[in-house]
Formats: sequence, C-alpha cells, structure tokens
Amino acid sequence: MAELKSCPFCGGEVKIIPEQVDARTVAYNFVCQNGDCCANVYFDYSNKEESIEAWNTRKPMEAKVAELEVLHDLVNMNQKLAVSQAISIVRGKE
Repeated sequence: MAELKSCPFCGGEVKIIPEQVDARTVAYNFVCQNGDCCANVYFDYSNKEESIEAWNTRKPMEAKVAELEVLHDLVNMNQKLAVSQAISIVRGKE
C-alpha cells in the first residue's frame, strides 16, 4: 500500500475514514487531524489504494501553493515599501 502524504494545506497528519455510500460503494474521507485545518476530502474510487493515490497526487496544488507564496512575498514587499514611503513623508514634514 502506498504511503499516505500529509495534509497539503498545513502538513498535518491525515486519517482515512471509510464510509459506506451504498451496498457496493465505499467512499474514503481524508481528514486532517490538525484542529486548525479544515481539510476534509472525499474520494469514491473503487478501492482504498486508488483513493490514496488520488490524495497523494497534488501537482496542481503544489503549483498553486508556489504561486500563492510568490503573491504573498509581493504583498509583503508592497507593505514594506508603503511603510517606508509613509515614514519618508512624515519625516519630510517635521
């Protein structure tokens, strides 16, 4: 069985909870155990192994996280620049 990756949102430990959907279908609920995280994802593949593979596949998520990190850095730089400009304006009025 494939090793289960940690939560893609916070890095926390994940628990798999099987849930019987109907007589023939089991859905697998992947729940992050970090109380501050809201990750709760269902997969209703034909077996647990396929569900784990789906959970572990996160290339699009990794790309989105990288993009968000760049945006976060840009916001921080803009905030620092704005503060610096405000200080210069205030000092110029003294």
